[in-house]
Amino acid sequence: MWIASGGSIETFKKAGETGVGILTGLLNTTFEDLAEKIKIYRQAYADHKHPIGKDNVVLMLHTYIDEDMETAKNIARNPMSQYLFESVSMSKKQTKGLEIDRKAKDVTDEEVAELLAYTVEKYFDKYSLIGTEQSCQKILNDVKKAG
Repeated sequence: MWIASGGSIETFKKAGETGVGILTGLLNTTFEDLAEKIKIYRQAYADHKHPIGKDNVVLMLHTYIDEDMETAKNIARNPMSQYLFESVSMSKKQTKGLEIDRKAKDVTDEEVAELLAYTVEKYFDKYSLIGTEQSCQKILNDVKKAG
């Protein structure tokens, strides 16, 4: 069994307490935050004396590897932008009627496009396996370091 978490520390802890694996991503977190959450998960897992070696963490990473960085980015840019846009759209549905929803109505289409472009580039550089084998190795090192 697995529990999927968008990043809640409580979810990581509960997964460890119940002895199930955890499935997560980097949409709302950094590698440093992820490392802390994994530490909490594994501590809770050990504290509840679950089987050694079954404390599994699966990290979803957007992936596209090509021969050169620009080709990889150009091919992945539109699908990644669409994914992030749809993610924001789902979040907007959850905030309907709240104060943040009213503030979001003031955001222009141009501002949304600018934010998406910035976020996509951030993911390319820090939180995905989009690039070349060599550029993705740094991300894999960060994943390993996070646990």
